[in-house]
Amino acid sequence: MKIKILALLFIISGCAEKKVTTHQLVNLTPPTIVSSMQINRLPHPFNLNGENPYAVWVDGKKLNLDKNQVKDLARSLNLKFEQPEDTAQIHNGEGWLFPIQNLNSDEEEEEIFIDN
Repeated sequence: MKIKILALLFIISGCAEKKVTTHQLVNLTPPTIVSSMQINRLPHPFNLNGENPYAVWVDGKKLNLDKNQVKDLARSLNLKFEQPEDTAQIHNGEGWLFPIQNLNSDEEEEEIFIDN
């Protein structure tokens, strides 16, 4: 009797089928090349006392990152948060409601290369 129960248990457990949904399949889309990325400081009070210090823009679109992801990105790039200057552009939302459209020509864009 014990052998029949064990045999039945092995057969039942061996026949179990796990269905794979499309969500579980590996995303095989090729990586995209980023042409521009901005990490802009949020002004007070929108930075929530330093809890949400930056807005991240890639190719003109805001990335929907949570505050921990933003902080990790800033830490990996050695960015130190400083309150942005109180200017008319910042009050109009430049850099935090929409990306900075025209960077000053005297400011150099910094290129960062990350090796894995």
